[in-house]
Amino acid sequence: MGLDKTMKKNWVEGDTFAIKIENAKPEYNGRYIILIKHDFGIEDGKNDIYFWAKLTPDDKIPTTLEEVNALEYIKTEVNTYESRLLPYFDYVKTMEQILEEDSKRTYYPDEYNYLNEYRVHIWMKRGLPYDEFVYIGNYDVEPPKDEYISKNYWTYFLDKNDKEKYFVYRLLDEYENYNLRQSFMYDEEEIKKFNQPVDLSDLINAIFNRKNQKTHINGWGAKLYESDVAMDIKADYKEEIKNNKENIDQNEKIKRFCDQHQDIIDDEIDGPVFWIVLADQEMKNKTLNSKAKRIALMAIEEDLENWKNQELYEERKAELDKFKKKLESIETN
Repeated sequence: MGLDKTMKKNWVEGDTFAIKIENAKPEYNGRYIILIKHDFGIEDGKNDIYFWAKLTPDDKIPTTLEEVNALEYIKTEVNTYESRLLPYFDYVKTMEQILEEDSKRTYYPDEYNYLNEYRVHIWMKRGLPYDEFVYIGNYDVEPPKDEYISKNYWTYFLDKNDKEKYFVYRLLDEYENYNLRQSFMYDEEEIKKFNQPVDLSDLINAIFNRKNQKTHINGWGAKLYESDVAMDIKADYKEEIKNNKENIDQNEKIKRFCDQHQDIIDDEIDGPVFWIVLADQEMKNKTLNSKAKRIALMAIEEDLENWKNQELYEERKAELDKFKKKLESIETN
């Protein structure tokens, strides 16, 4: 008997799923998004799964490798050719290193001189259903012939109530934007603008003017909850409290909560945010213990170190100084 593919932990490279399209535009309803698990050289986290996506032309689910290969890949992003040199998440390399790495890669720009991406990163958060993923087989599919993989990518979500993030609706939007070329990037004037000759020295200066401004804030401000990570931890904690109907003591509950968020904790940027938000939520819930308090106080210093050289550093410091005083005033066991 094979592995149970209704369980995400059993998904492996090449596993292929069909997701029926519903409540979208009439021309898509009844058709299927086909997701093929592919790691892109990235090890899956507990909640992070990577795929290629295809779209069926009708309401029939493919059942053979040939049928899957015949389907059109959905383009999830289009990049200008020059943007390949922008190290979105890595400002520590020299320009010489960037150019040396670039010379070893092969690119396949399309007729508009654009580079096409196909990667789908879905945040499969614990507790959300994925029963809509109908397993249809494991296939060694032909990869997109012109695939470009950048250092930057979007995250898709399973929540159907958020049409801007729900992966099916997002993929259909991107299919229209890039496969059907409805995006502004395919306007004649935009094509001309994006294909203007670029002075490499200008590009170098643009990169290295930002070299020491490491972008680590996955949000929009310096306040404690003005980031996606902080908001997610807060929401997860409240959900944990709401759904915790078992008679589990506080230490065991927090251990389980930390285990579920180990990928965030292990991140040098998001880890301190996790401990700060957890301490804040526990203070509000009157369950803060001495260990969580001690870790949160250390996390404050780590977080401020991460914010150095950021434009909003002083605002962040003021926010955390205020939080630190509040934290230190709490009596714990």
